[in-house]
Amino acid sequence: MKLIFKGLLFFFKNTSLLNLKGLRQFRWWIFRYYFNSPLLFVDENVTISMAHKSNQASFKFIGEVNIVSDSYIDYSARLIMGKISQRRIDE
Repeated sequence: MKLIFKGLLFFFKNTSLLNLKGLRQFRWWIFRYYFNSPLLFVDENVTISMAHKSNQASFKFIGEVNIVSDSYIDYSARLIMGKISQRRIDE
């Protein structure tokens, strides 16, 4: 199932279809499901990818995270975004 959402992200990231106002909720739903983060808000033209293959690459969102438009996020290493207070990073 995750492979289907990865395909949807790959297909839609190069089109302006998900930038339409009515499809914003759908864009959030795809990103939230793929990255397993219910409080993730992704704006238009955002690319989240692993630029270099790595066995230690991981990407984790903690709490509410808003990613603004025209952002590029590379998680070739371990990356944690969000509020980390009172939590162990090792989780």
